[in-house]
Amino acid sequence: MTRTDETKDAASNDLTLHLLKYREAARHLWNSFLREDDSNGAVPDGFLLDRWEGIQDELFAALVLRYTGDDTPEKVRLAPGAAKPLPFLKVVPTSPDVPAHVSRTKPAQTYWDHPVRRLGPTDDLRFIAFFDFGSYDYVDFKFFHVFIQGSERHPELAGHEALVEVQYARVLLHEEGTSPA
Repeated sequence: MTRTDETKDAASNDLTLHLLKYREAARHLWNSFLREDDSNGAVPDGFLLDRWEGIQDELFAALVLRYTGDDTPEKVRLAPGAAKPLPFLKVVPTSPDVPAHVSRTKPAQTYWDHPVRRLGPTDDLRFIAFFDFGSYDYVDFKFFHVFIQGSERHPELAGHEALVEVQYARVLLHEEGTSPA
């Protein structure tokens, strides 16, 4: 069965469940097997971090990308600094006014304190990766890290990045020329 056949078999373009499966698998691997118990939040060695980044990328391909169709990449990078917005994964808030942390600058640096603190389903948000503050201790992947492609209510946000809690959004396959919402 090709990736296209698997995509056609899906009842809709909603990939939320696949992303949640990835989230659970990745955080379980890190929290149970890879995180150092005695590190006190210290950065793990380069050997472990390199492998962790590769594991995340392969796991994402196996649990998410195989459902996105033949026109999407076979592999993506999710590592901080290497991750780029995935134009085919649209993150859609589930209500008109969900809490969000929007980056102060374009591109995002380290501050998530833009005065706009709410996003909605009319905002065009593209998945970058999962995000946690303090990613070397226990992780929860509490947030979708997204790129703001556009916003009707706040056009000045285009090009900013944001953090939206996973519980307040779903992820849809967005194929060029179609409307996922």
